[in-house]
Amino acid sequence: MREVEDQGKYLGLPAQIGRSKREIFSYIEGKVEDRLRGWTGKMLSQAGNEVMIKLVTSSSISIYVMNCFKLPMGLIDNLNTLMAKFLWENTKDDKGIHWRSWEKLCEDKFDGGLGFKDLECMNRAMLAK
Repeated sequence: MREVEDQGKYLGLPAQIGRSKREIFSYIEGKVEDRLRGWTGKMLSQAGNEVMIKLVTSSSISIYVMNCFKLPMGLIDNLNTLMAKFLWENTKDDKGIHWRSWEKLCEDKFDGGLGFKDLECMNRAMLAK
């Protein structure tokens, strides 16, 4: 019987999980970055940026992956960084000013935030189901 090196993906998930979960789930970061990059510099208003980020967190990040696996904190931090940069920077070269921390923006609108999803809490909630 011969050994199969790469079994590919099944239902969008890798068929084999190795030691480096960061490497395995890096495609999620790529999907989010590609989706946001397509809208960078399109002169969206702040409200448009907010809607775009909420759309990306609910669709690009595979909810199915979050149901099955705990995502590495490094990946979650990178995703939060990508979304914060998209919110505050108008173009690729623009540094932008981050007026509030991402944690504050993830708070409920009634508490002064923008209601973005906290990916770490969302991942834990999905795993607890």
